[in-house]
Amino acid sequence: MDRRAAVGCLILLAALLVGAVPVQAASTEPAGDPTRVSLSLLRPRTSAAKDDLGAVYRDGCHVAKAITSPVHCTYGRRTGRTRVVVIGDSIAAQWWAAIDGAARRGGWRVTWM
Repeated sequence: MDRRAAVGCLILLAALLVGAVPVQAASTEPAGDPTRVSLSLLRPRTSAAKDDLGAVYRDGCHVAKAITSPVHCTYGRRTGRTRVVVIGDSIAAQWWAAIDGAARRGGWRVTWM
């Protein structure tokens, strides 16, 4: 057996051994299992999720791909010495909460395009 085949066998053996480790089953009692939460306990209510939009969507800063005119919105401290420009699509919008939090803590001016 050549060296490459031997390494491949060792990797396969290691994967099989890792897969053979017993996993403890989750608790059947919801109170004892943090991954199981009654929907009635969630706040805000799950029925309100469809109306829960990030600022870039709510303010009309995230536009459809058919729009060809630039749109921008300004957030954070308007007189902030540090200016951050975010150019992106829905992937960038996923990071809105983190960008907004950093801007608030740092006193940044954020231009969203």
